[in-house]
Amino acid sequence: MRLKQPWLYNINCYPRYDAEFKGIKFTIIQLPFGAPAVCTVLEEVIALGAKKVIFAGYAGSIHPNVKVGDFVIPTHALREEGTSYHYLPPNIKVYPSNIIIKALEDSCKELNVTYHKGSIWTTDAPYRETKEKVIKYSKIGYFAVEMEVSAIFAVAKVRNIDLGAIVLISDTLVLLNWIPAFYERSLRSR
Repeated sequence: MRLKQPWLYNINCYPRYDAEFKGIKFTIIQLPFGAPAVCTVLEEVIALGAKKVIFAGYAGSIHPNVKVGDFVIPTHALREEGTSYHYLPPNIKVYPSNIIIKALEDSCKELNVTYHKGSIWTTDAPYRETKEKVIKYSKIGYFAVEMEVSAIFAVAKVRNIDLGAIVLISDTLVLLNWIPAFYERSLRSR
């Protein structure tokens, strides 16, 4: 859906682009970092009428099979950020919409890009992923770590909208030392 109204709280600092593809009109919004800021924008677009939302972001790999340049479609997100707890009690797990997951998976197949479907870990503390947690979450099958997805899944659940996410692996923690690749040409062309 294309958003036509102005921002409710004058959050015009985030670039917004209206587009159309295969007859479907939609809006693309460049988002800030971090769960609180992203959830503020998400609340805005929901208030303006959005019913289906796709979040696209970056994540760090914590799994040896997930490489820089791969995509991950989260099917679950571990809640280690603070924002989601303002929406849901701690014992509630958060998941994306199956409709959006299918659309993202179909698009990845159509574009012939490498992708993985599975759990990711969301944390508020960049550069604070401990070796113990990276090892633990990798061993139990988590693919990546990032800063927003569990919170937006919580907002979507509470606001009853279809939301899913896709993240591009921009760096890796697999070898227990951080290897950034944010500005590599091969990544930027994705």
